[in-house]
Amino acid sequence: MAALDFAAMLKASRKSARSSASAATPAPASPLDLSPNWLPAPPSLPQLSSSIAYLPSFLPPSSTASLLASLSRHPWSALPGRRLQNHGGVPHALGTMSERLPPFLLELAGKLGGAFDGEPPDQVLANEYERGGGIGRHKDGPLFLPRAAVVSLLSPCVLRFSASPSSPPLSLWLEPRSLLVFEGEAFEGLEHWIEERDDDEWEGEGAYLNGKLLSAETRGLPGG
Repeated sequence: MAALDFAAMLKASRKSARSSASAATPAPASPLDLSPNWLPAPPSLPQLSSSIAYLPSFLPPSSTASLLASLSRHPWSALPGRRLQNHGGVPHALGTMSERLPPFLLELAGKLGGAFDGEPPDQVLANEYERGGGIGRHKDGPLFLPRAAVVSLLSPCVLRFSASPSSPPLSLWLEPRSLLVFEGEAFEGLEHWIEERDDDEWEGEGAYLNGKLLSAETRGLPGG
């Protein structure tokens, strides 16, 4: 089988993106003022000042229901401990493969544009975890602009950040319909993960994970 010529694919993708301008794109949003929602940095991670913002009840119930229904009609890719949908551009060391977001994500992208200085995000990853599923420690990597936004759907969860496996983590309780934005040191310097367990705890109290967890993570991609 011939090797994929990514450079040629990238060139074709850019040409297609330039020639297929469409009205079905999210309108630029007013910048979202995150200043009241920055979480205080814990003593163990003082570098996290103004790096993580949390907004409860960010997504209206009607928008949440519509988004869940649309995601259920699209195919999933099976991964260890979770299922994934990847919508939007695909990053690569040689450049970004341009791809428009599907129409059902335009409302969410437009609303989240405020968290990206008024520019709607280029990529939406939908992760679905069965009860007891999770994702290991990781960083989103240098191929993305250093800011991510996570909208939690269905069940709550505990998302953890830490600088190393031996350092105490910062644990965040994410409620359904909430928005988490992390950037700067939280994005570039820390790993984040969700524990693979049926029952978790937060601030010393049990947090029962009732059923499935689904999140929509949006990220900016470097321009091509």
